[in-house]
Amino acid sequence: MTMRGQIKKAMLHLGYEVRHVDPEQIGLDPFRDMRRLMNFEEPSVLFDVGANRGQSVALLRAAFPSATIHAFEPSPSTFERLKEQTAGISNLHLNNIALGSICERRVLIENSEDTVNSLLAAGGDFSWGKVVSHTDVDVASIDSYCEAAGIRHIDVLKSDTQGFDSEVLRGGINMLQQHKIRLVYIELLFRNLYLGMGPFEDIYIFLKDLGFEAVSFYNISWQGSRLGWLDGLFIDPQWVRN
Repeated sequence: MTMRGQIKKAMLHLGYEVRHVDPEQIGLDPFRDMRRLMNFEEPSVLFDVGANRGQSVALLRAAFPSATIHAFEPSPSTFERLKEQTAGISNLHLNNIALGSICERRVLIENSEDTVNSLLAAGGDFSWGKVVSHTDVDVASIDSYCEAAGIRHIDVLKSDTQGFDSEVLRGGINMLQQHKIRLVYIELLFRNLYLGMGPFEDIYIFLKDLGFEAVSFYNISWQGSRLGWLDGLFIDPQWVRN
């Protein structure tokens, strides 16, 4: 084994992977990839569905400094933290609601680890925290929100709603069919984490049937010896650069 091979093996044993990558390669950084694919000549409108405490708001703002961001977080307590964490960020609209396929009231199951709050009950492979409350929340749809707010297109739709993402997409069917959503960045689940969740294959086929194409997958995570979840970036080729 060469010296380089020995170093790589030693680093891997410590939990680090050493490999050469082209910094311009697609698939390394989802937010940089969004910028490369975006049509910069038009103002950007971004949706952050499942904003939690503002982690992705910060990433979206860094990638698109002048964009208008519409963030959605249904938990009242987490929403207060979202407001605190994003104070001072311009062109940001915070909404204390969930998004789904229809406008309704639903029960949000709030967990001691707020990143796994969900409108769906835990499935057999769920193993985080404990339920601390059940909260009635308002649910709107992408289509209804856009109609009320006068939004004509969405450049980036980010959705991370702990198993409810297929419902989020269905609530934007009119915008999607009319090619008014350009990039979709969405969490894809492979384990039985939530009852009634939209599995990977359903979301993939739903987007594919609408003409979307996969760009890349990011943040791959495992649960035990099985693939657990990852984030996927999809494009409507009518609106973005090759």
